[in-house]
Amino acid sequence: MREKQTSMTLSIGIPTYIVGDHLVITLRSIYAQDVSKLMRIIVAVDGGKLSSTVSIKVRHPKLHIMPFSKRKGQATRINDIFQYSTSDLLIILNDDVILAPDALSTIIKQYEQTGADLLCVSVEPLPGKSILEKILCVGSDIKQAIIRETKNNDSYLSCNGRIMVLSKRLYKQLILPQNLINSDAYIYMYAKQHTYIYSYIDKPLCFYRDPSKIHEYLHQSSRFQNSERENNQYFQGFALSDVYKTPFWVSLRSLGHVFRYKPIETILYTFIYLSARLYRVALKKIIPKNQKYWSTDMSTKKI
Repeated sequence: MREKQTSMTLSIGIPTYIVGDHLVITLRSIYAQDVSKLMRIIVAVDGGKLSSTVSIKVRHPKLHIMPFSKRKGQATRINDIFQYSTSDLLIILNDDVILAPDALSTIIKQYEQTGADLLCVSVEPLPGKSILEKILCVGSDIKQAIIRETKNNDSYLSCNGRIMVLSKRLYKQLILPQNLINSDAYIYMYAKQHTYIYSYIDKPLCFYRDPSKIHEYLHQSSRFQNSERENNQYFQGFALSDVYKTPFWVSLRSLGHVFRYKPIETILYTFIYLSARLYRVALKKIIPKNQKYWSTDMSTKKI
């Protein structure tokens, strides 16, 4: 463990494409924190700029906007944030999430205690408005149960792209491939391969909206299910299959744990989950290798 840093600095980076009220809500959830150690909030706008309406709503002395006229995808904009940031700790945040009131203080405390280079955070869906959302929240419950069954909570499932916390030592060494779809999985694998210090906060500090439309869930599911295939391009010789493999009994116990208090939702979720996997197998190449960027789901922006 490293020495505690008393003068550590923190920045937040948000790559965004569709700039709307969801970004306003996300930024306001940041402004409501104790921002005394926050150097800046970097918003990298991919292929556009903030409208005057949004700009007025999000004004803050620590907000820095990086507009890019040409769209190049999330991975490129995260790289831009890596390059611009100089803080000891950098939080990469989605543009459609809400932070818990104590999120920043909890993250800083965990970092000062552990010196982690990759700090992963528990995320939780917002209360479902639609039937599909209420069913899909079971997936989050199952993932959390699996993470808790893993030694030191060190599972690829713990690294969620909605919020990732990286030390300067890590993010200044990282360059994400331009056409990368699963940035979170890549960052986790990179950190594991290069033996960076990992830590996990088992407390929901970041909240998001599940899809309310089945085609958007299938869209998300195909992305996650293709994660191992995508990373095989970049981590040849690293035992990816071991990292991605969840022991059968761990999965079964986690499923049973959630079933006890959400039996109907668990059955329905299992049916939808298995259908999504069959959907992927049927289409085989759901994500073209040369796809430039991932298209945006809209129902998840209604936070």
